[in-house]
Amino acid sequence: MRGPLWRFRNLLRNILLMPGRVKELHEIAIETQHLMLRELQGQRDLTKVTLARTAELQVPAAWADGPIRVLLLIHYPEAWASLAGVHRALEADARFAVTVATIPRRFPGADRFAGEDVTHAALAASGVPHIRLDFADSFESLDVVRALRPHLVFRQSQWDSDVPPAFSAQALGFTRLCLVPYETMNLIENVRHDASPTDSAVDAPYHRAAWRIFCANDEVRSAAASNGTLGADRFVVTGHPKAASIGNAAPHWPVSQGDGRRGRIVWSAHHSIGEHWTRFGMFHRMHRRMLLFAASRPDLEFVFMPHPMLPSYVGHPDSPTGRREFAAFVDDWDRLPNTARYTGPDYAGVLRAADAVITDGISMLIEPQIVRRPVVFIERDDHRPFNATGRAVIRGVHSHHDIESAIEAVARFALGGPDPLSELQEHNVRMLFAHPDPERRIIDAIIGGLQRESGGSATLAPVIPIGDAIDTEPEAGPDRVTAG
Repeated sequence: MRGPLWRFRNLLRNILLMPGRVKELHEIAIETQHLMLRELQGQRDLTKVTLARTAELQVPAAWADGPIRVLLLIHYPEAWASLAGVHRALEADARFAVTVATIPRRFPGADRFAGEDVTHAALAASGVPHIRLDFADSFESLDVVRALRPHLVFRQSQWDSDVPPAFSAQALGFTRLCLVPYETMNLIENVRHDASPTDSAVDAPYHRAAWRIFCANDEVRSAAASNGTLGADRFVVTGHPKAASIGNAAPHWPVSQGDGRRGRIVWSAHHSIGEHWTRFGMFHRMHRRMLLFAASRPDLEFVFMPHPMLPSYVGHPDSPTGRREFAAFVDDWDRLPNTARYTGPDYAGVLRAADAVITDGISMLIEPQIVRRPVVFIERDDHRPFNATGRAVIRGVHSHHDIESAIEAVARFALGGPDPLSELQEHNVRMLFAHPDPERRIIDAIIGGLQRESGGSATLAPVIPIGDAIDTEPEAGPDRVTAG
């Protein structure tokens, strides 16, 4: 054991060494402080560079002369008809350089972003050249978009949740966003949520960020003026390219032909089968009866055209029909000799080839009227109310609140029964799609807008207002038929 004398000597030695150690500790502290200051200055410099680069990237590419670079982001091949005519017109115009890119999607009920391969296959089959942006990290895809330096970007819908985050309205804020809505027009009083009490048909974040939204008629623009946070300045009435695509589509029928010509029925089913959203969907209440209908009528042929969101929505917690039930229905439907399914981009050709349509809405209430096909509307009692445009549209359809009367009506029309609402359909189409050549009007609006930005002048095609014409009845014609 060490004695008191050793401990005293050790203490004395430490006291004598203490000034040097204090100095050493002081120097270490000073050097650490200097290192921290240098690191902080480096971080500040890096932040300045990053902010400067971000500001630079957030400025839309200037256009003064030369080709206008346009990028079409495609995640929804089933709605290609809304952009197909625009794409052809841009490709044919030497003032534009067009790139089409396929991207993934995630509809309600799906658990991940996927489907780019399906979109790629659909565009390839249609002969549309395109690049593929399917990186696992969508922001790598965004780097490619930035490298293209587009003057304009068209996305297919206003719904940010349907596309990866790098293609959201906010992420694409560095360019001029454009929209040709995938639907020809909104027919209902749109759902409003407490968290965001705006009308998402005209006032989603994409609408607010957009440079131009090209719409079918004055009614759409008036809705934006009334319900949009930013008003209607960016909404341009051009007519809707989808109307021309449907009207000019080449007929094709997916059911294999048997002996002789049978009556042809399209059954279109909306995805809103839950108790929320718009509540038009009737698939969960009528799919078994439609199977029996098809199986019992060899004199008729049936094409099932589900809304593109229905197959994924059956995986949603709110769906009254589950994935297994839906898959079992599809198997049973496919086994029948007089049935088929169609989910591709050329559904307009199927409408042209059909004799009659049975649907629960929403777009299918107006689109078959473009080609003058009788429309039987199986109407759910609790659906969202129609707006003024929707109330005009349903004058041209046969509304039924029970499935049996709807089935009887569509069978009668499919076998050649006359449609007493054909004159009303003609009136609706004339009033709602009053603007011919929407593709030219869209190009004129783009050129004019860019010229104004660059200090030039523009000559735009005149826009023919239709005002309140859609609420006007035709001079003669039968009243809307309601049964059930």
